[in-house]
Amino acid sequence: MTSEQYYVKAISVGGFAQCSYFILNEDGSYTQVKSPLQVSPTSTACNFLQHPDSVLLLQAAVFKTLPVSTNFASYNYAPISNGSVAVSMPDNRTVTKGVVLTFSNPDGTQLFSSSDPEVKNDDT
Repeated sequence: MTSEQYYVKAISVGGFAQCSYFILNEDGSYTQVKSPLQVSPTSTACNFLQHPDSVLLLQAAVFKTLPVSTNFASYNYAPISNGSVAVSMPDNRTVTKGVVLTFSNPDGTQLFSSSDPEVKNDDT
């Protein structure tokens, strides 16, 4: 199932963020989906939004194209903006990106990293 936005629900487990991913249905309910998360081949981003039931607060993401060995730089980092973290995707070729989401506890005193979901821009 493809979507341009995924809602993420996260809890703290052993100092890391354990995440579940959802799409929002037209009736306002959520359907859980598994990694790799799919976006349309013509989409230029995969957007992560915080699920209303998330215990941890979404803050940012770091990402890279797989299996390319990449040094992390500003283009591999996306802070939350207007309630969304946007992972850029090319619209001219199929790629898979590894993503690590960063969360904080509600008072902002601790940070938690997720395991890395994959995002793929194809319809398969």
